[in-house]
Amino acid sequence: MLRNDMAYFIQQTDGKFTIRRYGNTYATHTIPAWAITKKPEKDYGKAQDNYFSSCIINFIDDFARHLNVLFDERENEAERKYRRIVLRTFDTNLTNRNDALQLAELLSNRYTFMRQTVKLAVGIDTTKFELLDKVTVDLTINGRKFSNVTDYIVKEINHAQDILVLEEIEKLEEEDDV
Repeated sequence: MLRNDMAYFIQQTDGKFTIRRYGNTYATHTIPAWAITKKPEKDYGKAQDNYFSSCIINFIDDFARHLNVLFDERENEAERKYRRIVLRTFDTNLTNRNDALQLAELLSNRYTFMRQTVKLAVGIDTTKFELLDKVTVDLTINGRKFSNVTDYIVKEINHAQDILVLEEIEKLEEEDDV
């Protein structure tokens, strides 16, 4: 039984299916800066749409009672950083409080802090890349630094055109818009 809303059923390039969980470490790929063929496109739109500072996870216990847990451990930090308080509610089929708390923490890890998304066209073969793989790339091109972040996960892949959509894993420092 799949009990985690942050797991994905993915068809790989070889036709096989796999279940991958957001936050786990899979294959790591390094892309040299010279392999980037177009200007990287940065976007915070999805991060802003999905952002929350605290969340409520609704679940049902063994006695069919509708219960919920509030996860607000990072609310003060998120409010200081973004000056926004957003409460999101997630309905689940989870059946115990610990699973609901684990899901809340996992969701908070991903959505409480806004992570940039980068669309990257590369001149290397991407057929070995899979969704949720880790990519290390320095986005400094011709002396222009597009991002301070170097570690990403793969969110989307277009193998035919060797285009990757990457989401930063961890923000290293506050960066200015370049």
